[in-house]
Amino acid sequence: MARNPKAAKPTEADLQKALEALDPGLAEVLRGQFDDLRDEITRMSETLAVMGRSGAAAARAGVAGAQEAAEEKLTEARERLAGVQGEVEAFTRNEPVKALGIAAGIGLFLGLLLSRR
Repeated sequence: MARNPKAAKPTEADLQKALEALDPGLAEVLRGQFDDLRDEITRMSETLAVMGRSGAAAARAGVAGAQEAAEEKLTEARERLAGVQGEVEAFTRNEPVKALGIAAGIGLFLGLLLSRR
């Protein structure tokens, strides 16, 4: 049976009226079950809120750890690159003819590779 989306949601007063129309013993049992259900929903909501907060905190900690690790790797790579750059500059100053020959060879090799596409 389809529900009418425009129909008003039952209120606590509507529930009380419906329970009063029932047998008093049955009404009392149903009241107890409704109260238990309301308490259980409240506990579940609180548990989910705690889980959400702890999950978010764990995610933030994981992201922070990953960011630190990435920054460390980037710093290491920059240091290595600076070292290699220094070596290349020193080699070029000390042996300019060899450096020119190597650069020409690399250029020729790359030209051959790219022209075969």
